[in-house]
Amino acid sequence: MRATLAAAGFAAVTACTNRPPDAPAPAARPADTAIVAQREHASESGTRGYRLFVPPMTPAGAPLVVWLHGCTQDAAELAVASRMDSLAAAARVIVVSPEQPASANPARCWNWFAPEHQARGGEPAIIAAIARAVAAEFSADPARIHVGGISAGGAMAVATAVSYPELFASVASHAGIGWRMASNVAGGLAVMKTGGAAAESLGVIAHQAMGAEGRMIPLFAVHGMRDGVVTPLATRNLVAQFVALAGAAGTRLRADSARSTAGGYSYQSVRFVGAGNRPVIEAWFVDSLGHALSGGAPGSRWVDARGPDATLGMLRFFLDHPRPAQ
Repeated sequence: MRATLAAAGFAAVTACTNRPPDAPAPAARPADTAIVAQREHASESGTRGYRLFVPPMTPAGAPLVVWLHGCTQDAAELAVASRMDSLAAAARVIVVSPEQPASANPARCWNWFAPEHQARGGEPAIIAAIARAVAAEFSADPARIHVGGISAGGAMAVATAVSYPELFASVASHAGIGWRMASNVAGGLAVMKTGGAAAESLGVIAHQAMGAEGRMIPLFAVHGMRDGVVTPLATRNLVAQFVALAGAAGTRLRADSARSTAGGYSYQSVRFVGAGNRPVIEAWFVDSLGHALSGGAPGSRWVDARGPDATLGMLRFFLDHPRPAQ
């Protein structure tokens, strides 16, 4: 289950194909028909293909989730592996999955480790532009736009949420890495093994980087304790970073922890709760899980069908955390 960073990012989950350009918005469609489409979006920041899923009977004001794949993976494979379509349909959530082409990274990894993709602009700007376009087309709730991903996609989800806090209500990372924990390919390879350093100070810097939009960003994270590709310490440091970010934003959090069992695996659930005992940071550390999506579809690459259902947990967390009124 090991893969190498081929001139960029890290391994997680298959090949990308060329996609047709954005299809025009349909004038009308049967309310009981889902939309599943491959599109392409062009903005001044760049062009990317993306997969769109709109559940049947989705009303205006629905939530929107941006779901980012890992290295060597594409959006269609991630959708199958995570069972995202069926889960999103049950919750009436629109899902858009941008894709990284080999022209941007030989292994189709999101370039989370490069400084130009850790702030406004670069790949976060492309992802944000896709989210805005889809939200406008389907009249999604602007306060319920979220971003999550697996492995390299988890790291990029974090970078995107920090870069565009006025757009994304919350963020989820599965087997990912914190914000600005590396500044080049070699540093990315190293932090995959060490988990990074200076998490708390980087959390404070993240708040400063947000400027007038600075705020606490709710975080949901999952990591396997047997992950041999990205150390579980990476997610522990990610959590510490977001606790520090919350503190810099003036939000005091209290920690609690519990152990549970799901899908045959035991796991530790760590929560940081704010006012009203409401969890704003939640992390699962799954004892027997490797570098694989917890509780995903059996037979898929980079998936362990055992363990708690990470995709369902992420969606639940997103639905519980709309962006505060500005």
